[in-house]
Amino acid sequence: MPAPLTKNKDKPKRVKHKRTISDGLAKSPLSTVPLPAAVVPTTKISPTAFRCIGSYSWATGEKNTIVVPGCPVILQTTTLPLQLKRRSHKHFVDQNGHRVPSCPLLPIFLAVPTTFDWSLVHVVAERNSLRKLLGWVQGRKKAFKIDLELVGETVLLYRWSEKTRVTIPNNDFGAAFEEAVTRPADGSPIPTHGHYRIVEYEFVLSYAVKKTHALVRPQGRHFKLRRPQSKLPH
Repeated sequence: MPAPLTKNKDKPKRVKHKRTISDGLAKSPLSTVPLPAAVVPTTKISPTAFRCIGSYSWATGEKNTIVVPGCPVILQTTTLPLQLKRRSHKHFVDQNGHRVPSCPLLPIFLAVPTTFDWSLVHVVAERNSLRKLLGWVQGRKKAFKIDLELVGETVLLYRWSEKTRVTIPNNDFGAAFEEAVTRPADGSPIPTHGHYRIVEYEFVLSYAVKKTHALVRPQGRHFKLRRPQSKLPH
């Protein structure tokens, strides 16, 4: 006699795995990097050969689509005082990691012109990773994780966050304030949310731009991203 079919209500619920900082790590470290000794520089330290090599913005409402070159929202003249309403909203902690978790740096390589010689680059990182490393050498005790991947002779630094997107509760004015004091750039082909620029000065760095005052927007391109395969546990 055949066994009765399992009813839908009896099926086990799918439990979403909670990301932890120890995911993908061995139980014991392969090596330990000691904190460097503090050195007082004898000369002034400043970036050299700084230049922007690309930019992109994430399209709003379109999954895994970037606009190249990107454009931040424009700061506009606003009559004060402002009256804003609290509301809950979704906030990206790491938009690249949320949209392309298997390779968060992929938009960088798509946004930079194909004439750029990546073979001359030794380190590619987002600003967040560099800030964490800077905090570490300055004695900050908070734990953090950066995934590394070697491609040829180039080291890719992947940002890691426990949550890539969070819900801001219904007592926040942040989103309403930004909408009140900024506007989309003129000629923007599609609505965007989140603008990033890629710069180099001895290393390639990606960082988010919140707003700008004015700019001339060139013709743009769109890229729909597919999640590439990576050996890293994102």
